[in-house]
Amino acid sequence: DLACVGVVGDVDGEISLRVDLGVGAHIASQTLDEVVTTSNHAQIIDAIIEWTTALAGFVCDQLDEIGVELDVSAPIPGEPKLGQPRMIALQGPYGLVLLGVVTRELTLSEWPI
Repeated sequence: DLACVGVVGDVDGEISLRVDLGVGAHIASQTLDEVVTTSNHAQIIDAIIEWTTALAGFVCDQLDEIGVELDVSAPIPGEPKLGQPRMIALQGPYGLVLLGVVTRELTLSEWPI
């Protein structure tokens, strides 16, 4: 399953999270404090969207502390994904997690840091 959250501001882009169903069920179980099976796709997608939104909020807060203004948004429809996606893969006992970050390409003079 895949969750995608937009970030807009000084830099526009997306943070996405793709998880194996086992990982998604585990995240949903932890979030809801009840057992969620891999067949319950609605609860799984809700949980990973919530998790991805919380992660995006944390990233925005951390960047705000160094002067980069960003806000979490819905995925940005129609926005070109000009930058190469940066992927982090994590493997564990419940399956695979792929965390992706895509931003617009910027020149060094445009970067606010």
